[in-house]
Amino acid sequence: SIGFNTANPTLIDRLEVLSPINGVVTELPISNGQKVNADTHLMTLIDRGHMHVEVQVPANLIGQITIGDTFYFSSVSLKDTLLGTVHLVNDAVDMSTNTVKVHGHFLQEKENTRMKVGERIFVRFNY
Repeated sequence: SIGFNTANPTLIDRLEVLSPINGVVTELPISNGQKVNADTHLMTLIDRGHMHVEVQVPANLIGQITIGDTFYFSSVSLKDTLLGTVHLVNDAVDMSTNTVKVHGHFLQEKENTRMKVGERIFVRFNY
């Protein structure tokens, strides 16, 4: 919740916005001086305390992947290959890509793990 009085429509030049999570601002779709309403999207905040990956697996391979399986992944920005575990496997096939989404959690996190949101990753599952 934001702690300011919306009943008094006085213009203000600065507003402190508090968040219930510690995070990193990844998107700021507003600009200085822009008038905003209570329903205006002010920013996107990412909580780095819970990092996870979303993988699109070809539908013909999904039968080989189960919850709890481990996988290795890397990206251009990562210096190391990291270990993850399958947390969820979607029940639906995306017909446009013929893939199934798999949600994985990091098993090892390092302080230098600074992947970008939406960054392409390379995954190797342990079948």
